[in-house]
Amino acid sequence: MSDFSFNIIEYLEDRDISYKTEGKNVSNNWIEITCPFCGDVSEHLGISLNGYGFNCWSCGMKGFITTLIKELEHTWDIATILDEYKLEDNDSIKKKSTKRNNKTFNLPREACEKPSPNHKRYIEEVRNFNLNSIIKNFNIHFCDFLSKKWMNRVIIPVYQDKQLVSFTSRDVTGKAVSKYKHCPNESSFTNIKHTLYNVDNCLKYCAIIVEGAIDVWRMGDDTLSTFGTQVTLQQIHLLRNFRRLFILFDDTAQENAEKLSHQLMGITQEIKIIQLEKGDPAELSRKEAQYIKKQIL
Repeated sequence: MSDFSFNIIEYLEDRDISYKTEGKNVSNNWIEITCPFCGDVSEHLGISLNGYGFNCWSCGMKGFITTLIKELEHTWDIATILDEYKLEDNDSIKKKSTKRNNKTFNLPREACEKPSPNHKRYIEEVRNFNLNSIIKNFNIHFCDFLSKKWMNRVIIPVYQDKQLVSFTSRDVTGKAVSKYKHCPNESSFTNIKHTLYNVDNCLKYCAIIVEGAIDVWRMGDDTLSTFGTQVTLQQIHLLRNFRRLFILFDDTAQENAEKLSHQLMGITQEIKIIQLEKGDPAELSRKEAQYIKKQIL
């Protein structure tokens, strides 16, 4: 497991694209080039030195580095370029990895394997799942009123390469300000937005992308969650390991689904959006979920 960044300096130099590393409008840890989107000659397009993203101060165009590379290369097929200029060992990542590898990551100490009546009611009656199956398949834990920080929440472990790297949680009362609450980044082995929920249980070549962990519970194996509709470059880097991807977001998030589809073009062989008439994948019946998977996988 590793963080992903892009060697933007080497990439630009190999293509003889001029850039500025200092000047009045150049921010710390950023460089600037002429914007290929608006043609601004004052080099107002800033790129973060870790290669995560860019932002043109002139036309307002911004996004992941993948969008910029597609524009500069005039092609959607950029998977080889991402591999060629991948950076995994910059100093900040080394320090971060060393710090985290020296500790053991665990779920909250208050988390237990036995659900309270509130947890049982939420999973079986509100969400219509078989509690024992969810516990067995996803190793969920529970925190009751004795836990101040995670009170009345289902604790949902996040694994990558069979290793526990983080967790998220879901309120079961319907009264919390935040339905979902993630493990803080400083406590996680891996930033939760740098991984994908259930990624270890997906086929090597094909996966369904959903928003939340509970959507994964409904759709089962070969389904992974991005923990929301905002997808990071690290998550896109993981998604490019699949040849076929199907985006199944909530009915109200189709604009985000379209955005993700464009970000993945040229990175994987096939991208399709599956649109629900109403609601989210977790609200499907087991039979409806199986029917969708049978049609696409």
